[in-house]
Amino acid sequence: MANKDHEMTLCEQYFVANVPSDDEFRPDIDQIGEMAERELRKFHIKLGFSYVPIAFYCVVWDTILEYFKELQKTKESFCINIANRLEMGFTTSFDGEDSDLEKLGNFMIYMKNVDHASIFDVPDSDKTVEICNEWAVKNIDTIVKEVEEITKRASQNISKKLGFHVTDPTVILAMFCTIHDKILDYLKLKREEADVFEVSIIFCGRFEAYARLLDEGLEISFKPCVFAKGFIKEDGTATAKYE
Repeated sequence: MANKDHEMTLCEQYFVANVPSDDEFRPDIDQIGEMAERELRKFHIKLGFSYVPIAFYCVVWDTILEYFKELQKTKESFCINIANRLEMGFTTSFDGEDSDLEKLGNFMIYMKNVDHASIFDVPDSDKTVEICNEWAVKNIDTIVKEVEEITKRASQNISKKLGFHVTDPTVILAMFCTIHDKILDYLKLKREEADVFEVSIIFCGRFEAYARLLDEGLEISFKPCVFAKGFIKEDGTATAKYE
């Protein structure tokens, strides 16, 4: 991507740091980025390069984890539904028979595919905020205070880490969810083309995403990576309420 005559932008530097050229799944990530960049043009969002939506998604995802990291000081569990596409949450309770406290510490995040997203017909508008507001009406039942806080923080992180500005919370959510949709679309296509029971990719070290063809239909599932569990617990606050 970069050469000696090319000075990388903040966004490109961030992408390369998170998805190096020798990453096994770099070709998959690049294709997802291309799909997402094209899809976002429906919102009159023109990012120009395939790595930009990938970097954007990672920053928002990390922001969610950062917020969870704070909530764990006072909550044993928490979950948010993101536009009827994805549930993300955490638990500090391991009472089940499959508990593995040594491996997970006192904190485990989880991701669950929801797959109740509404079909969105793009309105006849050339204004990004108007289109994203229409998208929100179709896809979001209630904006809870936690989601508002996440988008506020994400806006700050995007500016700091990627060097561009997205301040409208609805635009941030629409972009994040659109990119997420393309991750799933790519997984489904990859499984279909391979004609196998299951395919998976590790997405930028954040999570492993699976597509499995079961008797009852296609199943999408996620497993956060060790990076995510280490990231969320790195300052030891996960055990604070038990001391």
